Amino acid sequence: MRILAKAIALGAVGALVWACGSSDGSTYVGSCSRACNEAKKCDSTIDTETCSNACQNELAAVGPKLSNTYLSEVDQCIAAANCAELAAQFVLNSCDRAARASIGASSQATSYCEASIVAGEECSRFALGQGACLELVKVFSDSALSSAEACFSQSCDQHAACVLAELGLSMQDVG
Repeated sequence: MRILAKAIALGAVGALVWACGSSDGSTYVGSCSRACNEAKKCDSTIDTETCSNACQNELAAVGPKLSNTYLSEVDQCIAAANCAELAAQFVLNSCDRAARASIGASSQATSYCEASIVAGEECSRFALGQGACLELVKVFSDSALSSAEACFSQSCDQHAACVLAELGLSMQDVG
């Protein structure tokens, strides 16, 4: 939920657009276009080009860091929703929860969380437990998690800024 909240702050259509991933394994950019096309089926006043550009702009920082597996799962959930469900916006949180429940943490997510816990101990700061950490970071791609894990090789005072730069989340969010 924190990832979704920090990713964008858009209205109903924007939330729909962000949530839709790609069922064919491509990136969030293609997902934005497909999501806007789906949104237009529910609301003919939507300009798909403007919608897609807004989606891509809003996701420029976090979109490339999300795993295609997560995006595909959210996309499948959104695709199954009807227009009334999409307009109500609750489907975004429901699909995030469903996608998280259906995907497992990668070995890189496990490695990141282990490094975060060790760094927390070494730096005398709070770190999330393994389970909570994995639940939060499993939506990220392995390359994003690898870059974020490298942050823990820096001095303790650099961890927070580095993880924020790599994942777009504060250390309070991801340990």
